[in-house]
Amino acid sequence: MTLLCKRLLICLAALVLVFPTCLSCGNDSSGGKVEIVVGQITDLSGAGAPALEPMNLCLQDMVQYFNEEELIEGVKLTLATYDTQYDAAREVPGYEWVKAKGAQFIITFLPQTGPTLKPFADADKMAVAACSGSMAMLEPPGWVFWFNCPTEYEVKTLLQWLVDNDWDREAKGRSPRIGLVGWQEPFELDMKSAIEEYIAAYPDEYEYGGTYLAPVGTYHWSGEVEKLKGCDYITGSLGTCRNFVKEYYDKGYKATYIGPSLLGAFVGHLVDMFGWEPPLDGWYSNSICRWWNQESPIVDLAHTLLERYRPKQAEEMMHQGSSYLGGTQNFYTILQVVQQAVQSVGAENFSASAFYDAAINYTMHLEGYPEWSFGEGKLYLTDDVEVYKWEDSAEDLIRVSDWLPILK
Repeated sequence: MTLLCKRLLICLAALVLVFPTCLSCGNDSSGGKVEIVVGQITDLSGAGAPALEPMNLCLQDMVQYFNEEELIEGVKLTLATYDTQYDAAREVPGYEWVKAKGAQFIITFLPQTGPTLKPFADADKMAVAACSGSMAMLEPPGWVFWFNCPTEYEVKTLLQWLVDNDWDREAKGRSPRIGLVGWQEPFELDMKSAIEEYIAAYPDEYEYGGTYLAPVGTYHWSGEVEKLKGCDYITGSLGTCRNFVKEYYDKGYKATYIGPSLLGAFVGHLVDMFGWEPPLDGWYSNSICRWWNQESPIVDLAHTLLERYRPKQAEEMMHQGSSYLGGTQNFYTILQVVQQAVQSVGAENFSASAFYDAAINYTMHLEGYPEWSFGEGKLYLTDDVEVYKWEDSAEDLIRVSDWLPILK
């Protein structure tokens, strides 16, 4: 074999070795960017799916928006989504599944998911960004971050605002009576703790009508209706409020329903059932995010996402309530943490630990909002809420307070 032939064979062999690698580069769906996998544990087909659908869609839209606008330099975000079917037994398998898919941090939606995953996340040092939850996932501080305001603090703040601004003690000659009804879940247990702690601290402000919690999946409330018939205010499970409210008002009872921010996710479902007239007229709920009828950077961003990705669904998303709007705020802040982590360590070095470090130091400054932040030992984001009144005359929620520092 001549020297020239040997050299040609060596070159050909080299090309054969390189060619598969080149094919792989040419088919790289991330366009040469570093892929960051976002684990999503949610309910797509269970009891919580109707209320969560706007948030599920919003997360898809926000990921696409960040990718298209290249807001995280050198990164392509992808979702690995697991459906719990609102079955608590599927949450830990869901956690393992998204990790196996390469998730570098996890977003959860349901109140019970964060507390369930906390021991696993703490042991694995896996960052979890929870959009709802309970105090159990914050104590002791670990790897679960709550991109919201703790339910206990929201409830206490609302109770204080109501006695100061809604209840006329002088005219009525007594304190208001308040009760709680719902499913036996962490969310309701936090609400129970909040009411009991508030009444213990301010015994003259409320009379306690009791807490009545039923097994998850209960939809008939005749017994609870009778026990709470003398209440002036009632709060409780978001998943059960439609059924309870119907039975309660069909009996002719007139308590005002109140709730934390998550109650706003059920506006559309409730309006479809009752219309805006009583019983909805006069309800009160908190919000950590300005409502659709307010001027706000978050509201503007939610409209931008809907116009770009879901123009045919925009009206329905807004009608349903706060889910898409609250999701916009949740996911924007979560992905800002990713952005800051990447800026700090580089796209190739992003990890759950990088997310954790960026989150601990994260602060949000938006026009019209108070400063919200995490910190060492403080793993919830928001320290202020507003109060909204449900008004028949406006067929909308109307803001009736400024930002209120939460009562702990």
